[in-house]
Amino acid sequence: RRTEAENELVELNGSLESTVELRTRELRELVRALESFNRSVSHDLRGPLGGISGLASLALVALDTGDAPRARKLLTPIIDQAESTTRMVSALLSLAQTSNAPISRQTVDLQSLVKDISDKHVSTQNAASPTIDIGDLPTVKSDPDLLRIVLTNLINNAVKFTRGKSHGQVSVRSKAVEGGIEVSVHDNGV
Repeated sequence: RRTEAENELVELNGSLESTVELRTRELRELVRALESFNRSVSHDLRGPLGGISGLASLALVALDTGDAPRARKLLTPIIDQAESTTRMVSALLSLAQTSNAPISRQTVDLQSLVKDISDKHVSTQNAASPTIDIGDLPTVKSDPDLLRIVLTNLINNAVKFTRGKSHGQVSVRSKAVEGGIEVSVHDNGV
């Protein structure tokens, strides 16, 4: 009986070690996923918050110099960017919970979406900003908030990499591909 008990103990220890190893691997994967999500959220929020801060600083300077109409004009994009950032955070939270919540597919007019992103970007930039050329873009079925995040990041990155170029150019195009639409953002920067 003692030998049987020792054999059972050896089997239980082996089973326990396998279980601990499996759980440790699962926890490492979860930590990697959380770190990745954290990097994504940090990256996605840095641009909009910087834009809000920059515009608020310009509005404050306008107020300090007595230029109330300019300050008032700057408040609209601040409000728009804050609302857009709020939607982005909500979309990111939804994305983090995709196992619990379905992606909300809706009809999205890409032309209007990209124009809105471009217009908001242009209103916060100076004269040295690149030209954003928007081709004919279709209407698609997608989650509008998540699509906005992706396109905003791509366009902002393209603009960032054309800074300092005398004739910076960013273009947004689409083409039909098997199974869907491919949207591309190109720039002539580094």
